[in-house]
Amino acid sequence: MRTLLLLPFLPVLAVTVSAQNLFVADKGSGNIFEFTPAGAKSTFASGLDFPFGLAFNSVGTLFVANSEGNNISEITPGGVQSTFVSGLDQPTGMAFNSAGDLFVAQGGFAAGSIVEITPSGQMSTFASGLVDPWSLAFDSAGNLFVSMWAAKAIKGILLKLHPVEHKARSHRD
Repeated sequence: MRTLLLLPFLPVLAVTVSAQNLFVADKGSGNIFEFTPAGAKSTFASGLDFPFGLAFNSVGTLFVANSEGNNISEITPGGVQSTFVSGLDQPTGMAFNSAGDLFVAQGGFAAGSIVEITPSGQMSTFASGLVDPWSLAFDSAGNLFVSMWAAKAIKGILLKLHPVEHKARSHRD
């Protein structure tokens, strides 16, 4: 085993499927590092505001949750960086569904929620009343899994939400 990088904060990882490169967010420095399968390291993006969550869309654009900046940055495969959406509350984990919508965990112990963001940047609340949602992942059936810190409990909580059923329940309330 070989150490690639020592970071002062817990790193956040994302992997590109096509190139098989590893992308690491260093929250302390505000950089995104790219590692090739051979271990070569380069700085892919810098100047981010406490980058936390990483997610790639289907065309290889990297989305970064800037937890302290309360926004999502969009970084093209060529390295062009822009703000995708702003006005979030400490975004953390992110995941894309099969339709290309970005789901973002945000908030903390008091007001955690998950927002759904369309490719055009339209935001809507998908789930609310969560306690510190942390990371998100979709399975092949379209179920969204949410890990939560469970109000500083020793063990976290993992929720399974089905987007279609969840939205149907939310609209009835």
